[in-house]
Amino acid sequence: MSRASLISLPLIIALALRLYPSLMSQLPFSTDSWPLIRNAEVLLEHTPVNLEEEIFDGYNNYWPSSSIFGAVVSLVTGSSPMAAMALGIPAAAALAIPLFYTLTCRFYGKISPAFIASIILATSFPYALSTAGAIKETYASPLLMLLVLIVLSSWGWRGAALFAISSATLAMTHHLTSVVALAALAFMMLSDSLKRFLRGMVLERLRPTLTFMLATSIALHFLLYAYRGFKVTLTLNDFITVISYQVVAFAFALYVARSSEGGIGSWRGIKCFLAAAIPTVVLTLCTFRRITPDAPMLPRRYIIYGLPFAASAPLALIGFWELKKAGGGYAKLEPLFWLASVLGFEIYAVFGGPPVGLTLAYRMINFMWPPLAMLCGYGVYRLLSAGRLAAKIFSATSIVLMAVLGCYSSYAATIVGERYMGYFWLYRAQEFRAGVWISSLYNNRTVFGDVKYAYLLRGYFEVKYNEFQGLLYLSGLDKSKPSILITYDLMSRNGYVIYGGYSVDLPLGWVKRLHNLSLIYLNGVVNIYLGD
Repeated sequence: MSRASLISLPLIIALALRLYPSLMSQLPFSTDSWPLIRNAEVLLEHTPVNLEEEIFDGYNNYWPSSSIFGAVVSLVTGSSPMAAMALGIPAAAALAIPLFYTLTCRFYGKISPAFIASIILATSFPYALSTAGAIKETYASPLLMLLVLIVLSSWGWRGAALFAISSATLAMTHHLTSVVALAALAFMMLSDSLKRFLRGMVLERLRPTLTFMLATSIALHFLLYAYRGFKVTLTLNDFITVISYQVVAFAFALYVARSSEGGIGSWRGIKCFLAAAIPTVVLTLCTFRRITPDAPMLPRRYIIYGLPFAASAPLALIGFWELKKAGGGYAKLEPLFWLASVLGFEIYAVFGGPPVGLTLAYRMINFMWPPLAMLCGYGVYRLLSAGRLAAKIFSATSIVLMAVLGCYSSYAATIVGERYMGYFWLYRAQEFRAGVWISSLYNNRTVFGDVKYAYLLRGYFEVKYNEFQGLLYLSGLDKSKPSILITYDLMSRNGYVIYGGYSVDLPLGWVKRLHNLSLIYLNGVVNIYLGD
C-alpha cells in the first residue's frame, strides 16, 4: 500500500464511525451537545457579546472554543449551527487520527507500526463513540494529539509558536483534556530529564519549556476567567490525593522502564497471559459488584465488549519489550509514561473517592487508547516481522478482533441501545419534535423527566426542568402529581437516566401511575402527560 493509502484508510474509518450517529439521526450526537449548540446560536445572534453574559448557559461559555468553531463553520457553510456542529466537530475530531499517525510514524521512524496503531485508535471503544459527539472533549481530541506531536517531534523551537497557540486553544476548549495533556507531557518530560541526568547528558530545555507553557495557559485561563463556570467543588485534599496517585503512577512507570525485557521463552508467555487476564478479570468483577459506589453491575455479555482490552494488553507488553530491546532504554518509552499518567487518574477515579468518580473513570478510558495503541502497534509490527507463523496468526487475529469488536461496540451503543454504553446520547427525530412541541406551549411550566431530556429541554430550549421529581413520582415515593411529565419508549427497557450515563430501573407498576395523568402528546416514541 502507498503512504497515502496508509494514512487515508484509518481516516476514512474514523470519519465513518464518528459521523454515522449524526447522519443516521439527522441530529447532534451526545447529551452534552445541546448547551454548546445553543451557545453557538446565541453567539451568532448577539455578536459582539461578552461571553460572561447571562444569555449563555453559565458553564460551557467559559470553555467556548467548540461553540466558536461551530459558529464559524455555520457562517462559512451557510448551514445552521446545529447542523454545522453535529457534523463539523466529529469531522474535526477524526483529524486526530492522521495526527496520531504522524506522531507514531515520527516516533518509531517506521510506517507500519503507525498504520497499525492508527487502525486500533480509529476503531477503539469508547474513544470512537465519545469523539462522535458535538462536545468539548471531541473538539479537544486533535489538539491533544497536536501537542504531543510537537513535543515528541524534532521541530525544536520552531514548533514552540504553534504549541503556544494550540495550548491556549486547548485550555479554552476542555478542562479535563487540558489536565490530562499536562500530566502526560509532565511525565514524558520528567522521564527524559531523569534519563539525561543519569547518563550525564545535557538537560533539554525545550520539553520543560513547552510543559510550562501548557501549565501557564491552563492556569491563566482558569484563574482569570473559567473558575466562574466550574461546577465541581474541589478541596485541597482532592488536589493532594490526585497528585499522590500521579506520583505513584510515575514511580511505577519508572520502575517498569528500568526493569528487564521480560525474560525468555515460557516466562514471556506467562506474562502475556497475565496481561490479558487482568482486564478480563476486572471486567468480570464488574458483572458481580460495583467498582465505585455509583457504578452499576454490568450484564455478563459486556465481557465480550471488553475483549479488545484483553487483546491489547499482551500486545502492548510485547511492544514495550521490543522497544527496550531496540536499545533506547526508557528514552524511547514515552508511550509508557503517557499511559501511566492516564492510569494514575483512572486509579484515582476508582479508589480515590472523587466527587465525580464514575464519570471520571469511564472518561479516562478514552485517554488510555492513544498511548496503548502506540505500544500495541509496535508490538504487532514486531510480531508480524518475526518468522514464526504462530506469532503472525496471533497478532493478525488480535488486530481483527479489536477492530471488529470496536466497530460493533459503537453499533451496539447507538443502534442496539446497550444500556451502559451510551445509548441515551442518540436523539431520534421524534424526541426532538416532542421537545419543540413542549417548549412552544409550556415554556413557563416545569417539566419532569430524566437527565437525557434535561439536556435537550433545559440546555437547548431553556425550559424549566426537574430531573428527579419525575423519578420519585414514577417510583411511588412522591404522591403529588407532576405538572408535566415526559417519558419515552426506552425507559421500559433501560430505565430512568439520572446522571453520567447511569440509569435506574423503574418499579413494575410505574406505567399504572401514568394513568393518573392526562396524556396530551404522543408520537410513537415520546409520551407527554399533564398532571394539573
